[in-house]
Amino acid sequence: MSLKGVSTGGQGNPMVRGSFRVPWIQPEGATAAFIHEAKIVDINMATWTVDVRTQFDRRFFLNIQVMTPYCHPNSGEGVYMFPELGAKCLLAIPSDGPPPVVIGFIMPATTLSDVGTDDAPFGTTPATAVDATAGRAIAFSGSTYSGGRPRPKPGDIYMKGRDGNFCIMHRGGVLQIGSTALAQRLYIPINNIVTDISQNYHHYNTGGAISWAVSTADSETTPPTTHTQTFRLHATEKNATVRVSVGTIKSPVGIKVNEVGQSDVSKEAIGAKANPIIYEVVISPEDIEADTGANTGTTQASAKMQFAFDSVGGGYLWSAGSIVFATKKKLIVRADDNISISTKKSLVLKGEQDVTVDGGSLLTLTGKVVKIGAGTQGVAFVGSSVVVQIPPGLLIAMTATGPAPVVSALNPAAPASAGGAILNGRANVLV
Repeated sequence: MSLKGVSTGGQGNPMVRGSFRVPWIQPEGATAAFIHEAKIVDINMATWTVDVRTQFDRRFFLNIQVMTPYCHPNSGEGVYMFPELGAKCLLAIPSDGPPPVVIGFIMPATTLSDVGTDDAPFGTTPATAVDATAGRAIAFSGSTYSGGRPRPKPGDIYMKGRDGNFCIMHRGGVLQIGSTALAQRLYIPINNIVTDISQNYHHYNTGGAISWAVSTADSETTPPTTHTQTFRLHATEKNATVRVSVGTIKSPVGIKVNEVGQSDVSKEAIGAKANPIIYEVVISPEDIEADTGANTGTTQASAKMQFAFDSVGGGYLWSAGSIVFATKKKLIVRADDNISISTKKSLVLKGEQDVTVDGGSLLTLTGKVVKIGAGTQGVAFVGSSVVVQIPPGLLIAMTATGPAPVVSALNPAAPASAGGAILNGRANVLV
């Protein structure tokens, strides 16, 4: 007598049997499970099922689920992937009545014209050589199951998408994640190194942004690059306050010509067209576009500090506030050209030990008044009356008998005196 729920026709063939599930007290009886090579012909993303067609007998199986390494019905927990049309799979028909299921995927055999490429691993023909690395006999042939996969290394674990994105856990602890060769990150356990490789890099944060851009649209042979960082003072602010730009800066804030003087800028050609600004730091309270670093239109007017230098080293520093520079050691300033220091108010040079001013061939002091020390009185000026004392015997007067020394009748040893006026000179020195 046959078992309940199992037809006698087609016994052992799950493709034609008429089995169904029964209570555990009624034994079902097992038959051989069948595994067929098949191909995905349709997908249903809403139900997470696929339609497959077997390779040889051309049978269709509709709404079949795909096995995963692990899954659980609690909130979709698990590790899974969704196949695409045309994927080659293995379809299993269980022995005790459950519906068919895709248990895995395989690569079709292909023929390669060049077996020396990375996409051509060792062939499947009988061994004709010995691979010293793998320690086994191998042979090269045009037959491969690589399917475009890179040549593996023992112990590597790959995840790769059709469009080139990938995740590789290399043997040795290296983790490699990316979408292309120029958009990837490597985690290297040696010294705990994290390496980013990119053509264009953007990082957005509530505190600001980082952008490293290569503009191939401007030039394919020599594309300009720009690195920009923006900083918000507070995460709740819409715009940024600080911007640091390096490289080919397309929209520099520019020099405050009205602050430094047009003649100075023109003469030194700082940031000129031939020598563009390549490094710039700007502080402009909440007036810089946070994500891109672009000027909002009033960035220069509201700027509180600017520092920049151009491609030939010309520099520029402007600040709306005070700047204090202090050092515990020597301060040396040298220039092969002129040094110019100007102020709208006082200029103080002080040396607690001594001060030496060496003017070389010419020292020029220009001012309405020159004060030396604590002097309050001016020296004599042109037109001033003066009295000059002359030692005895040096003042000669003509007498009836001829030249004779002028002496005092009361004190012949006292010096004589002569009066006069200053004819030339300047009285702008106080002593």
